[in-house]
Parts: sequence; structure tokens; C-alpha cells
Amino acid sequence: MGKVDRLYRLDLNASSRIIHLLLDKVKPFVGDGSVYKLLCYATCEITMVLFNIVLMDIFDRDFPKRFPGIAFSRFINEVFISTRGNEVIFDDKAGYALFPELSLAGKIVSIGPGDDRLPI
Repeated sequence: MGKVDRLYRLDLNASSRIIHLLLDKVKPFVGDGSVYKLLCYATCEITMVLFNIVLMDIFDRDFPKRFPGIAFSRFINEVFISTRGNEVIFDDKAGYALFPELSLAGKIVSIGPGDDRLPI
């Protein structure tokens, strides 16, 4: 198996931001009272569930095809990818190239031996 040489965290939350932009368009019509707050809460909860389903279909299916043998774990909008020295190379450049191919947007941070901690 071997030790992990680098750990990547992909934050795909930017891909779900369109819903928040739509809510901003609704606000002038319903105000910022309880109706708007209820809409925000319900929409955010439903959005995360739907976003998870979309990522299961898009990311979870395509990533192993493009990078066979590279381990990853995903929790809704965050993906953790670990690479070892003897594996196919996955790096920031490959990750950012993958985003538009899968119609996603996001941010990538990584950590390796001797690096500072990953930002939270």
C-alpha cells in the first residue's frame, strides 16, 4: 500500500452557488422576513441533497475512470484525494483541468510532508 505523499482537498461548493444567486433575485418580491428565511432554509437543505446526487453521478463515476487507482473520499461538496509516489500523478493542474470537463467549479488545496496544515 505505502504512505500518502500528498493529500488534496477539492472544495466543490462553488458549483452550488447558483441557487444562492436565485434566492437573491427572489428577495425583493418576498422581503427579508420569515418567508424569505424559510425559503432560504428549505432551498439550502434541498440544494445540498440534490448537489450530492449530482456529484454521485458526475464526479464519483468519472474520477476513477480518469485517474484509476487514486483513492478519494467525498462528503457532499468536499473531496479528499490521496496520492502515493508510485501512482498516476494527480496534482492541482489536473484537478483544475477536471472542473470544466465535469461542469464543476471549485478550489483545491493540498498538503504534503513538511507543509503547513490544510486551511479549514
